[in-house]
Amino acid sequence: MNERNWNTDTLACSHCHRVLLPSNIEAIDTTDGEITLGFRNLLCLRCPDDHERRPTSADFGQTLEDALLGPQGFPTARFKGIFRKTALCPRCDHALSETLTLARFELALFLKQPGTQYEVEFETPIPGTATHPSLFWVDLSCPSLRCDACGTNLAMKPAADMRTALGRILDKL
Repeated sequence: MNERNWNTDTLACSHCHRVLLPSNIEAIDTTDGEITLGFRNLLCLRCPDDHERRPTSADFGQTLEDALLGPQGFPTARFKGIFRKTALCPRCDHALSETLTLARFELALFLKQPGTQYEVEFETPIPGTATHPSLFWVDLSCPSLRCDACGTNLAMKPAADMRTALGRILDKL
């Protein structure tokens, strides 16, 4: 990630020193190998003259990473075994076939700010309703396994690859 001064007292553009204002980025994405990670309607701080954009807080990247790779994040297979690992569906415990396909996953997230730090909450937006400015979507396209028993697609993404892709997107801010 970029080396920036994330002091909360300095919410000014490093170029013109104007105050950074909350703004939503329509779409931003990055591809790393077979993994494409993108955001729509992501809230950031932006210079009024468009000199600089940055995440809403210093811990935003870590908070987002914890949410996306955590238990409520993208659905992933669980593995059983030490030497010969078997991928299992977390919903029905059915053994997964080893045929990888490319699948797209989408999560709707809501930023809330209790005190000085942001937290990410998972939302299920109702289609056709107005969106809150803090509601944003995360899209993931990656190799996946499909459970033949219940039909669930499960992302097959190494956490290190997801962290790299997420870091590249935050660097684009």
